[in-house]
Amino acid sequence: MPSPSPSPFLWLLLVLLVAAGVMALWTFYVWWKRDRYTRERFAFFSFSALSALGASFLTSLSLDTSPLGGLLFVLLDLWD
Repeated sequence: MPSPSPSPFLWLLLVLLVAAGVMALWTFYVWWKRDRYTRERFAFFSFSALSALGASFLTSLSLDTSPLGGLLFVLLDLWD
């Protein structure tokens, strides 16, 4: 019996969580090298990371699943 494939919303959740993680790491890098970057750049990357995190939260609410559960479902389905 074939396993059900993840919905496009779960893929969207995966993309949003990865984007939030990348933007959060980049925000930390800009904060760490604050003598080279401006505070506007830090604010932009912080806002981007928070927006991606908020969008992933809203996507997980619409799917009635947790963000971690949706992420694990998509990752485990890739190896099936």
